[in-house]
Amino acid sequence: MKLIEPTIEFDKQIREYRKEFIDCGDPMEGASRLKQYDDPQEWIEFLNKLKDPNTVPQGRVPLTQYMLVRENDQKIVGMVNIRHSLNAYLERCGGHIGVSIVPSERHKGYATQMLKMALTNVRSLELI
Repeated sequence: MKLIEPTIEFDKQIREYRKEFIDCGDPMEGASRLKQYDDPQEWIEFLNKLKDPNTVPQGRVPLTQYMLVRENDQKIVGMVNIRHSLNAYLERCGGHIGVSIVPSERHKGYATQMLKMALTNVRSLELI
């Protein structure tokens, strides 16, 4: 397993991840509004704006998005975003980390593994 930032090289896998959530009707937490983007390139451009404090859209907070990718088949099994700061809503209802595991891969320990990997990044941002 590897935790990486989204790139267009994962176009097909991002589309599959998104489709599985849409098909089953589950909310897609931790994926920074991926559900709203049919085109992965547009979503990645949105993520780039979120990563830079100077270009974060109003009402949003700076964050870094990661995908949990299974190395043997390159499938995205989960997503996690690490918010660099919090607004009032996130202080009450969200926190610094948002996560999701694709429905077909749940109950296999991926969320635990992804959170452990993400904590390294959280520490580097000095959030904890």
